[in-house]
Amino acid sequence: MIVGTLYVRTAAILLLAAAAAAGDTASVLPPAADTAQARVMSALNTAQIPAQTAQLQFLAPLSLNNPAAQFKVTGIEKWQQSSAMLRMRCINSADCVPFFVMLRWPGAQERDAALSAPVLVKARAQTHQAGNVLVRAGDQATLILENKQFRIITPVTCLENGVQGQKIRVRSADRKKIRVAEVKEAGLLKGSL
Repeated sequence: MIVGTLYVRTAAILLLAAAAAAGDTASVLPPAADTAQARVMSALNTAQIPAQTAQLQFLAPLSLNNPAAQFKVTGIEKWQQSSAMLRMRCINSADCVPFFVMLRWPGAQERDAALSAPVLVKARAQTHQAGNVLVRAGDQATLILENKQFRIITPVTCLENGVQGQKIRVRSADRKKIRVAEVKEAGLLKGSL
């Protein structure tokens, strides 16, 4: 009886120690998240955004259709005093929905230097030169799908900003399907069946 009680107490102590250790290493991610974290860091390196793994924080669990999906940075903006919010997406748009990550720097100067990454500055300039943005990520819009026999008009949510003639990703109202559609005018997109 004493041996059984001792065994239970030892197991409880080991469990508490493991839980405490897990609490001390809250930045440690599960193995699947580690690979996603490495791919996010690779995308940051490609975008020439100086960052270290310890600065990175996922804001929500990733929902990947392809576990080996590769990411790219689509935008970065200031957030609070010394952090920035990065908009990211999969290179192949069918692999995941866009997501956000947070980067924290020791001070606002380091953060501001990252905000001036050459790749992002060039992307912003191209967007402004291409024309006025007619739809923005998160906007509700109307999608017309048609072929020779059918025409379907359905509400969608835009997943990217878009100018006239640009093809962007949109999500169906029931959130089950992601399509690529061409921006025709403000709030109106066109696709094919």
